[in-house]
Amino acid sequence: MVKPMLIFKYAIAGVVLSLLSSCLPSKVNSQEEAASTPHGFPISYFTQNNGMYDLPSWPRRYRLHLPQEYPISNGSFTRFALNSVIWAFFIVGIRYSIVLVSSAKS
Repeated sequence: MVKPMLIFKYAIAGVVLSLLSSCLPSKVNSQEEAASTPHGFPISYFTQNNGMYDLPSWPRRYRLHLPQEYPISNGSFTRFALNSVIWAFFIVGIRYSIVLVSSAKS
């Protein structure tokens, strides 16, 4: 039987990793793509407008900036929740593969 507290810990870890994944840099190839830079990994759950400046070189990588300077749009709670579930299952898979490997050695 799975303990509810254990599920809660994995859910919190999934949400935290999902939030941290928005800080990873996103690659854009043109000025038009910079106007809606996707953030979040593995599924982007919001976009940010970084197309205010005409920069000379492309492709570029953009990190998450302050929303006061670069507006955030197209946020999706459903995609954020799905992203969190993916991260939680990833953590569960890593944990149980470590348990299986350590039990196989002994």
